[in-house]
Parts: sequence; structure tokens; C-alpha cells
Amino acid sequence: MMGVFDFKPINWNESNRLLNDIIGINAVELAMLSHSNINKPVYCRRINNWQDLYDIDIYRTICDKISSEEIYIISDLFYSKNIGAFCVNNKNIEKFILTYNEMHDEFIFEDDAFLIFPDENKMIVYQHEGYYMLYTLPLN
Repeated sequence: MMGVFDFKPINWNESNRLLNDIIGINAVELAMLSHSNINKPVYCRRINNWQDLYDIDIYRTICDKISSEEIYIISDLFYSKNIGAFCVNNKNIEKFILTYNEMHDEFIFEDDAFLIFPDENKMIVYQHEGYYMLYTLPLN
């Protein structure tokens, strides 16, 4: 059952199991994706003045053409606090992003983040220095 903002946290083990099927690799391995010689992004871009933007502005910039109904977000909390991934309904994604800081006392895009769009077989990787890459799923 989804919560107030139509999102739900998925525990560490369930995140790994579920996302392994979608992504094609274990979610823990995503941290090394940028060093992969096998999986190359469709594109890699940088947001100018990213450090001056709010999370919602970064999201709108990097996900402007995404329409997946369901979005999985792996933030730094996945690794640092073993919280797992968040499953968010697209119609409430902006509300989720706007309240994330209040819920977790950090911002989604202050560190690396992975946004997975299973309906479109896409994943956007955001790196904390303003770079973002689009990958086609599943990865090899």
C-alpha cells in the first residue's frame, strides 16, 4: 500500500531482488557503473550551475521526457543507512522530491542518485557534480 504521497520505501533485500530483475545487475553494483567498460550511457550531460538549483529543478531538468508510471529512486540513504529504494508514483514524484528533505534531513541530489523507470526500460544516473547519464535497461 502506498503512503500519503503515494510512495513506499522498499527494504534493502527486497530492493536488491526487485531491482536486479529490472536493472540487470545487483543494485549495490550501481556505484561502480560509471567505471564500467561494458555498460555505456546513451548520453552524458552536465547541468550548468547545478549547485544553485533545488532538487525539484534538477529533477525537472534530467527527467523532462520521462513518463513512467512507477519510478524507483536509489538515493545515498540506500548505501549509507541501508534504507533501500523508494517506489514513487509518477503523479506524486514532485511532491515526494519536495518533501524528501523534511523526511530524511538531506537532499536527493546532494549525492549520487539513480532513477529507474521500468515502464520505459531507462535509468538516469545523477552524479553529485551535476553530471547525469541515461542508460537503457537491462544492463549487461
